[in-house]
Amino acid sequence: MFHHDSADVALLRSVTACNEGLGAACNYAGWLVREPAFNQPAQSLVYFRRACDLEYGWSCYRLGQLESDPSRTAKNFRRACGLSN
Repeated sequence: MFHHDSADVALLRSVTACNEGLGAACNYAGWLVREPAFNQPAQSLVYFRRACDLEYGWSCYRLGQLESDPSRTAKNFRRACGLSN
């Protein structure tokens, strides 16, 4: 369980780094906003997509797991494979 202030700081830092083009930070922001302290699963998809666009393969894989559209699922899994994930 996060102390809420710590979660806010972690999110701020990861979003800042994501905005600077760091895929790992976008991935972390996506993971973090899914936690109970924030509970924003729709927003997490935005961060995972950004990370995938920045060629962070794990986020492409995660998007494939979270998508409800089979064609998008397949697209994201293919992208993840192409990035060796």
